[in-house]
Amino acid sequence: MTVKKSFSDLGLHATLLQALEEIKYTQPTDIQLESIPLVLERKDVLGCAQTGTGKTAAFVLPILHQILTLLEQNSIQKKELKSIVLAPTRELAIQINEYLTKMVKYSNIRHLVVFGGVDIEGQIHQVKKIHPQILIATPGRLLDIYRQRLISFKHVKFLVLDEADRMLDLGFKEDLSQIISLLPKARQTLMFSATLNEKTKVLAKDILREPTYIKVSPASSTSFQVKQFLYPVSIHHKEELLVHLIKKLKPKSMVVFTKTKAGADNLVKELGKLRIEAEALHGDRSQQVRIRILAEFAKGKLKILVATDVAARGLDIEGIEYVVNYDVPLHAETYVHRVGRTGRAEAEGSAFTFVSPEEWHLVENIQELTKENIPFQTGHPFTIPLNFTKSPNVEKPIELPKPPVKKKKPTSKERRNKKAFQDRNKNS
Repeated sequence: MTVKKSFSDLGLHATLLQALEEIKYTQPTDIQLESIPLVLERKDVLGCAQTGTGKTAAFVLPILHQILTLLEQNSIQKKELKSIVLAPTRELAIQINEYLTKMVKYSNIRHLVVFGGVDIEGQIHQVKKIHPQILIATPGRLLDIYRQRLISFKHVKFLVLDEADRMLDLGFKEDLSQIISLLPKARQTLMFSATLNEKTKVLAKDILREPTYIKVSPASSTSFQVKQFLYPVSIHHKEELLVHLIKKLKPKSMVVFTKTKAGADNLVKELGKLRIEAEALHGDRSQQVRIRILAEFAKGKLKILVATDVAARGLDIEGIEYVVNYDVPLHAETYVHRVGRTGRAEAEGSAFTFVSPEEWHLVENIQELTKENIPFQTGHPFTIPLNFTKSPNVEKPIELPKPPVKKKKPTSKERRNKKAFQDRNKNS
C-alpha cells in the first residue's frame, strides 16, 4: 500500500504548513508533488497540466519557501522585488493574489496584484506604499508600472508564466519578450500551460534553461471527478431546459457558458423575468463589476453565473457544483477548460452540455479529443429525436409523431363552385 505524501514531507517552511493546515489542505496534488521539489532545487520547470490540478500552489509554495529562507538568512533586502508572476487575465491574477494572501498569513512577505482595465493611479499608490516582494501582474500593466520607474527588475530571482498558452493567444508575445529582456539572466523561471502547442514550445525554448518537463493529466482529458452528460435539445428550447434544470437541481453554484457576450446578457435578462437571479461575466463588464460578481459568487451570495469563455480559464473558485455548456464550444479544448471549473481539488461536479442537431459535429470533435463517449441524458421535457447522431452510446432513434395536417377551410366561392359542380352531375 502506497502512503500518500503530505506537504510537511516536502520540507516546506513552517509558516506555510501552518497556513495550509488552517485551510485544511494537507495532501499535494500530482502537479504539486512533482513541481515543488524541483523548484526547491532551483531548477527551471515546464509544467503541462489541465486547469484544476493545483498549478497555483505548485509554484507559489516553493517560491514563498525560498524567499522566507533568504529573508531569515539576511541574504536579501526586504524592499526588493524578488518574484514576478505573469497571468493572462485580470481574474486569474486576482485569484493568484488571493491564494498568496492565505499562504503568507503567518509571515511578513508583501505581495501585490496589478492589472489593466482600471485606473493606474491607485495601483501606483499601492506599489509605492507596499514595496512588494512578489508582484502578480498582467503583462501590459507590469510594463506600465515599470516605465513609471516604480519598480526595479534588478533583484528578481523568480519568474512565473501561468497559462502561457493563453497569454500567447491573447497577443502578449511582444510584451513577454520585452519583460524577459529586462530581467536578470540568472533567475529561476517556471512556465505552466494547459496546452503545449508550437508557440508555447518556442517560448519555452527562449526563456527556460534546461527545464524539467512535467506533464500531469493531458489537456485533452477531463477530470474523472466530473460527471458529464449531453442533453439533446432544440436550439429554440435551450432556455426552457436551463430553467427546468435550475428548478430541479436548486444549485448553490452553477456556471453557464454561452458563446457570445450578447447571448450571456440576454440569458440573464430572460432568467430575471422568471425571478431567477443570475449575473453575466464577460469582457464588456467593467473591472469593478467583474470583481464584485466574482466575490459574490465565491461567497455564495450569487448562485448562477452566466459567462463567456473569458471565465473558462482562470476561474478558480472552490465548490462549483455544476457547469452548463448552454452553447457547445467551437473548439474542443475549450470544452475541457469549461468542464474543469467543477470537480476541482477532491470535490465531485457535474457538467451538462445542451446539444442541438446543428452542434453535433462540435460534440464529435470533443469526444475525439477527450477519448470519452459522453452519455446522453434523455427523458427531460424537451428531449428531441436522437437520429441526428451516430454515436454508439445512443439507443435506437426516437421518432416523434408528425403533427396532423390541418385542412384548409374552403372559401365561399369554392363552396359555390363545388355545389354547382355537384348539381350538374346530379342533373346529367
